[in-house]
Amino acid sequence: MSTTCLSRNTMAVALLLATSFVANGQAFEKGTSVVSLGLGITNYPVGYTYTYGYGYYYDYTYDAGIAPALSANYEMGVAKLGPDHLGIGATVQFSGKKHEERYLYSTVDWRSSYIAFGVRANYHFNWFHHIDKLDLYAGVLAGGGIGNSKWKVTSNSGGALLSENNDSKFRPHLDVLIGARYYFTDVIGVYCEFGELNTYANLGLSLKF
Repeated sequence: MSTTCLSRNTMAVALLLATSFVANGQAFEKGTSVVSLGLGITNYPVGYTYTYGYGYYYDYTYDAGIAPALSANYEMGVAKLGPDHLGIGATVQFSGKKHEERYLYSTVDWRSSYIAFGVRANYHFNWFHHIDKLDLYAGVLAGGGIGNSKWKVTSNSGGALLSENNDSKFRPHLDVLIGARYYFTDVIGVYCEFGELNTYANLGLSLKF
């Protein structure tokens, strides 16, 4: 084999290895922007009814329901740390729930909502996997949330208002989160994340730019 041919083969192998190295772990890198929209699983059931009673004197029914939390995230890659990358971004989340307690002579209607927000910093791990469409990360999220709850008590005889209350509170957040994104194309993927704000887990769609 000639020296020229050997050099070409060596260059081809080197180029192939370089291409493989670049492809691996490139689901997220410096300059990447990702927008994610998802639904979160909270610590409340989607809906249930509980009833018990003691004849004429006492009757009680509890109905509860909640919509899945809605989350929107933005993240941008800002630094390369060896084979890994660092990203920063922001998160907004909304959740709400309601329940109704029906007694023998009155009904309590209770509703609440929670809007949470925060900034995040994620460390993206590329060194231990060779799946170029997979993005694994862990990070911290700092922020807060504003919760609003209101309830009213009405009479079961005529529906007269007996009492009501409206209250709002702020709660700080400092969360540790882990997550993964998998891209089916260069732009579209899905994600799963644990530990974000007011939810146990979030599932949704990710768009990469």
